[in-house]
Amino acid sequence: MRLVGDGVLALDEDVNTYLRGWRVPDGEVPVTVRQLLGHLAGLTPTPGKGFQPGDAVPTLLDLLHGSGPATTAPVGRDLEPGTVFRKANVHYSVLQQAMTDATGEPFHQLMRTLVLDPLGMRDSSFDQGFPVMPGRVGKVALGHDAEGRQIEGGRRIRPDAAAAGLWSTAPDLAKLALEIRRSALGRPLALLREETAAELLTPHRDTFYGLGTVVDATGADTQFGHGGTPTGYHGVSVTRLTAGSGLVVLTNGDAGEHVVKAIAAAMDTV
Repeated sequence: MRLVGDGVLALDEDVNTYLRGWRVPDGEVPVTVRQLLGHLAGLTPTPGKGFQPGDAVPTLLDLLHGSGPATTAPVGRDLEPGTVFRKANVHYSVLQQAMTDATGEPFHQLMRTLVLDPLGMRDSSFDQGFPVMPGRVGKVALGHDAEGRQIEGGRRIRPDAAAAGLWSTAPDLAKLALEIRRSALGRPLALLREETAAELLTPHRDTFYGLGTVVDATGADTQFGHGGTPTGYHGVSVTRLTAGSGLVVLTNGDAGEHVVKAIAAAMDTV
């Protein structure tokens, strides 16, 4: 959304305008940035739970082309764009490639420049080598399965970093949520323009999904946020737009779903 606000990307432009190393297969209806952000692009899902450290890891282009160490089929069209909501990591893989191609910057560095550094998110990174960087070894929580056993390798490497490759902390994610709120309320020096934030927090028809976040505007206060379930972890972030209250819960276990649900239920009583 920062790139949209700066005029580098346009929400309703054919994403093939920006893509270089891979393109969405031709079709009668173009796939747009807005549709990708809202999981309305109808691309074929590319199931995957990441790669163990030490294994051959495909690049993002490998995943899109279905080549190299990738074990999934090439990404193609499945449903007419704009007609069906279907949450799939592939939509954010295409966005990641479009952002990289449009700017010429590696995705992890681009996200540091656009979001992480401006918000002071010093303990966050999309770099898949983050857990073993100097000063980080032994400080990053390793993942566990539903029985409490550490997953093999302790973590997974995600070339599809935009969809499932963020390393972060609860305080850092809270900074992000509060900045989205600040932008939506039109506060001075906000990272996004008010109208851009409004687009982000507007759910598509017949869904609870805006542009990159779940949005519930049915109650007394609009709530926005997102959950995540990468292998060995479970987490969620929820923020109330007007009140400014919310929660971020991160667990390093597949069984963390029970913790998240219990805390979310407690929040509903406050």
